[in-house]
Amino acid sequence: KDDIPTIRPGYWWSWANRNFSDDEVRFVNFITQLKIRNDSYHRNAVNFSGHLPIVYRCPLPDSCQGGVTNEEMCKEGYAGPLCSLCDREYFSWFNTCQRCPPLWR
Repeated sequence: KDDIPTIRPGYWWSWANRNFSDDEVRFVNFITQLKIRNDSYHRNAVNFSGHLPIVYRCPLPDSCQGGVTNEEMCKEGYAGPLCSLCDREYFSWFNTCQRCPPLWR
């Protein structure tokens, strides 16, 4: 039950690394079809034959929340390759990304 292939927290992948944008769309569609529990799924989308990106261990494991798409890989406040950068309106503090105070935003 609910055995859906996703990246675990503490790991990261990026579909953009090797121009996998078409594969990302097909993989997300494949995952969506796997979640359907009745006969309304598309029978031609129950297999995935594309390429998957390479999975990397995050140097800051708490910054990577896992998932499927590039948009959901990093926790709030983190960005970039391996979620190793602080997002806009965040700053680095002892290997964590902290939200900037309101006066700095």
